[in-house]
Amino acid sequence: MKDYFFTLGGKYFWEDLFVYEGWRIQRNLTSRKVRLLDNWDIIRHEGNYKECFDAFTWYAKAFELDYPQNKDLIIMLHGFGQNRKIFSSLEQTLNNRGYITAAVNYPSMQRGIKEQAEQITTLIGNLKEIPSVSFITYGASNIILEEIISRQPTWLKNIEINKIIEINPLINGSKICQKLNSFSILRFILGKMISDLAPNNIKKFHHLIPLDVKVISTKSSWLQKLISLLLVVKCPKHSIEEIKTWCNAKSVRTLPITSNRALQSASINDAVIYFLSENKSH
Repeated sequence: MKDYFFTLGGKYFWEDLFVYEGWRIQRNLTSRKVRLLDNWDIIRHEGNYKECFDAFTWYAKAFELDYPQNKDLIIMLHGFGQNRKIFSSLEQTLNNRGYITAAVNYPSMQRGIKEQAEQITTLIGNLKEIPSVSFITYGASNIILEEIISRQPTWLKNIEINKIIEINPLINGSKICQKLNSFSILRFILGKMISDLAPNNIKKFHHLIPLDVKVISTKSSWLQKLISLLLVVKCPKHSIEEIKTWCNAKSVRTLPITSNRALQSASINDAVIYFLSENKSH
């Protein structure tokens, strides 16, 4: 079987369709090309989805990949303008603790919330041997998760949702996104999701999650404050009650760190592990 080499990046133009122990099948938004990557981001096969999945099956047998039975899979969803690599530190910490994780890549600057929800719904439906999933969202991806769950996808018949942890969730939409969306050139560069996240549009996608949601909140970064100042909008600051109401959260933990360092912080790691290890309460 032909082997390829490392990817040349392009994380903002590839969507994950399947993940398994660090391996992933991705599709390019423009060319629609599908590729299989191993856990080192080396391209192992290219073609259509079936061909890449058949290649994965071959490698899984050759490398004796074996997903631990009856283990919860923690799916991590990055925020707007980011990619799955933002979870590298947290993911390593969780893996060292014995958790099984999958940081999912979706092209946040290329499509709207509905399209992102469809991709991630497809990905979860393609999972194998997974009895339950937990979600860790960062930033605006909490809105995508709300859209996913509101659709009552068919995979819910076979896969249970265990825990939901939202880190710095977007509350009431983003006035920064609304202001940026008013500039045609920025609207073209930043894509449809920038419009969806504006306060006047976000209500179409906001659905209360009927599960026990945990929230971790940090302080705004200097960059957020600077952008807010330049755009003449108020830097968001929400009370615990506002967060609980918007997210349907039972628990909110606020940390005295800035959002730009949040996912590299031991405090975030500890808070995530604490919420993951808590007994479920519905």
